[in-house]
Parts: sequence; C-alpha cells; structure tokens
Amino acid sequence: MANLLDELNVTTLKVIRPKIIADLAFKKKSPFLAHLRAHALPHEGGAFIQNQFLYGKTTGGPYAKGETFDLSTSQILDATKFDMRYYEQNDTQFLEDIDVENRGPAAVFSIVTAHQEALMLTMNENLAIEAYRHGQP
Repeated sequence: MANLLDELNVTTLKVIRPKIIADLAFKKKSPFLAHLRAHALPHEGGAFIQNQFLYGKTTGGPYAKGETFDLSTSQILDATKFDMRYYEQNDTQFLEDIDVENRGPAAVFSIVTAHQEALMLTMNENLAIEAYRHGQP
C-alpha cells in the first residue's frame, strides 16, 4: 500500500541544513582519555600487559673485619598483570537505506558516516566511564 502524504507535505519542500548535526548525547569529553592517548605506549601484541616494579632493598651494609655476612635473599621485584579486555559497538544498517534511499544529491548526510561517528563517541564514553571505575562496568 502506498504511503499517502497530507497536502502540506506534498506541496512544501523540506529544508535540511547541510553539514550540521547537533550532538545532544556526547557533550563532555574525557580529559583522562585525552591524557592516555597523548602518553600511552602502543600495544605491540601479547596476551596481557605486565608492568614490573622494584619495591624492596637488598641486604648489606658496613661490616667489621672477620664479621659474617648476611647471605639471605630478599624479593625486590614484582609485577602487575593486566589481562586484555575487548570492546565492541554494533551498528546494523539496511542495504536499502544506504544503497537506494540515502544516496546521490538527495542524501544531505551519509547515514553510515553519522553512525560511525556515533559508534566512536559511544565507545569513548564507555571507555571513559570504565577507566574512571578502574575497569568495572
């Protein structure tokens, strides 16, 4: 069945302002994520990330002639281990929408581009919240 329009919609053109999509969902940026992006080392593979640290002192010190030495050992090194976490954002599009209707000069905005930007902003928001909560969703 055809989708019938009222007289106003049949006789009046729609005006869509080009290159303007108002962001009403993602108004705040994460300073913490900006800091991480500016200072993070690139991950070059591996099942986890491990950071080693020195936390203790070795035994020793002054001694007198003939005195025995303390031959005990101390653990002075340890590490923190961070397992990998993976994230996904889903966006399902209909081919009819992106290949038939939202194309050519009638397409003021690309649906795919708009959704990709929303996917990135949503992922950033999720990462910022979980980083603030120390990885807890």
